[in-house]
Amino acid sequence: MNEDRREEAKRIGQLIRAARKRKRLSQYRLNLRLQELGQMHGVGSASQDSIKTEISRWENGWRIPDQRSRRLLGIALDVRPEDLGLPLDPLDDWPSRPVAGGPRPNHQRSAASDPRASTSRVA
Repeated sequence: MNEDRREEAKRIGQLIRAARKRKRLSQYRLNLRLQELGQMHGVGSASQDSIKTEISRWENGWRIPDQRSRRLLGIALDVRPEDLGLPLDPLDDWPSRPVAGGPRPNHQRSAASDPRASTSRVA
């Protein structure tokens, strides 16, 4: 990594760390959230150890997140990736919605778990 790129990576890493701390997330919790979001959006997920290593590399300025990770970080940290110094590729084929059948956020109920839901079915 050349010196200019390294300085950019350090600046981005500081922004990522600050956003993570504002959300009061440890690197471990951010790791879990990124895995969950990857599954929800159908973009695949690296192993927990790999993501842990990547978070550390991003925050310490050794790597810059790829397009998929930029989007997931934005969602997980509740910021626009551009605010972290991470522009998005407009041609990226990111799924626009979570994948059907993927994990549901904890605040949503399925009809089966909602006691107010009707148990009768129309044939």
